[in-house]
Amino acid sequence: MIAASKYGAISNIAFPNVPANATKEQVHEMARDFAGPLMNNFGPADTVVMIQGEMTLTYELVRIFKIAGYVVCAACSERKTQEIHNPDGTTTKTSVFEFVQFRIY
Repeated sequence: MIAASKYGAISNIAFPNVPANATKEQVHEMARDFAGPLMNNFGPADTVVMIQGEMTLTYELVRIFKIAGYVVCAACSERKTQEIHNPDGTTTKTSVFEFVQFRIY
């Protein structure tokens, strides 16, 4: 949150769930429906939008916001993974993500 605070006030808005069977057109419509109210509340001159989530919706949202003049970014993290091979033959995998920077799309 400290790195994000340099951009000003932070509003955390949950990324919508995208059904696996959604068509390209449905994802495009979801993106328009999701972006519209945000654009009405937050103007491009004073807003940086971080977009991360389901890949096809992310693509559509990044495209929409960039066309409208917003700065759009993603959080970049280092993934540190540990695998433990259990006596029963199973493997337990633990990942820790350490934030590094925001990267502009």
